[in-house]
Amino acid sequence: MRELLARGDFLGCISEAQAVAEISHGTLQRLDVAGHWSNRPIGLTLRADWVPTQAQHLMLDKIVEVAGLLHAQ
Repeated sequence: MRELLARGDFLGCISEAQAVAEISHGTLQRLDVAGHWSNRPIGLTLRADWVPTQAQHLMLDKIVEVAGLLHAQ
């Protein structure tokens, strides 16, 4: 979405957090639109028989650690 928006005169809908770099560089412009936006859950889907590499395992551990910290706040 960010790439499409940056390439032409388009209107799209993404969160400000997803476009913070583009907004700060002036590639995209934030529109002030009133709304009551709620957070949405984001999850991971893994195959039942998947065996992660060491790097993937470390990344998953970090995701779980950070998600736990965010959920506790």
